[in-house]
Amino acid sequence: MDVSFLIVALGDYDRQVNNIINQNLDFSYEILVCSDKLINFENLSNFRFFEDQGTSVSSFNYLYKKSKGKFIICLNNVILPPNNIGTLVNKMKSSLKKGNDFIITSPVDRSAPLAYCEVPEWVAKKINLSHYDDRPRIIRWPCFYRQTVEKYLGGVIFNQSFKHHWVDNWLGTFCYVIGKPLKEDIDVKITALPHNSITKHDDHDKKVYELLCDSVREKLNYNLNVKIGE
Repeated sequence: MDVSFLIVALGDYDRQVNNIINQNLDFSYEILVCSDKLINFENLSNFRFFEDQGTSVSSFNYLYKKSKGKFIICLNNVILPPNNIGTLVNKMKSSLKKGNDFIITSPVDRSAPLAYCEVPEWVAKKINLSHYDDRPRIIRWPCFYRQTVEKYLGGVIFNQSFKHHWVDNWLGTFCYVIGKPLKEDIDVKITALPHNSITKHDDHDKKVYELLCDSVREKLNYNLNVKIGE
C-alpha cells in the first residue's frame, strides 16, 4: 500500500472522500475515517470507518495504528484536500529514493496571508533560541513516511498527552530541536472550509506544549508523557 489517507471528523466527511477518489491517483491508497458518523460509500473497497476515539489526537493515532500505507496523509473535515495531492506524494517518494529516512511535509492553506506559520515568540526562550526570527514552523496538516514516525516520533502521529490543539506547534518544535527543521510545501494547497473551532481543550493543550518545550533540550522524546491536572 502506497498511501494511507487518515481523516478525523465530527459530522460529514463525504466531500473529503469524494475529493480523493475523483483525483484519479496513480498509486495505491486507502482511506481511513474516524468519526461519530458513518457514511456508506458503496463499492469503495479501500474505505474503512472507525468510531470516534474521543479526541482528534487519539483518533489520528488510532487510525495510524490501523493503517498500512508507506506514506501517511492527515486530513480532517474542515478542509478540502489539495487537488494535486499526487504531487506531494511524488515528492515524498523522490526523497525516499534519495536515501532520506526523515520525511515529513505538509500542504499550506491557500487563504492564509503567509505561506507558513511560526511558533509563538515565547517558545524561542523556552528552547533556548538566540533570536526570535528563527523559530520552528507550524506543520498544520502533516504528511509522513511511515518509518519516520516509527524511528523518530515514537510510533505516533501526535504526542499522546495532547487532546486537540498545539500538536502542529509541537511537531515543528521537536523536529527543529533535533536538527530536522520542517517547512510546508507552498506548491500544494488545501482549501479551508467555514467551521467553528473546538476550543474546550485549548488550556490543557497549551500547558502540555509549554511543558514539552521546557523539557525538550534535556529529553529528546517526541511522545514524552506529560500529566496536566484536570
